[in-house]
Amino acid sequence: MRLCKAQGLDPLKVRGSYAGALGLAQFMPSSWRQYAVDFDKDGRIGLFGSRADAICSVANYLAAFH
Repeated sequence: MRLCKAQGLDPLKVRGSYAGALGLAQFMPSSWRQYAVDFDKDGRIGLFGSRADAICSVANYLAAFH
């Protein structure tokens, strides 16, 4: 719910895996909040539709554990 509020997403339309992973990158909500980035600079972190945001968010996540 916090992620939907912060990202301006409709909580009734957001769909994820049975475990709760969301978007192209299959981030858990806590990882989304911590590691997701708006790489395409459109003003929102679009892990559902922006390949650039998804790829760079995964890179940001991996870089945090390097």
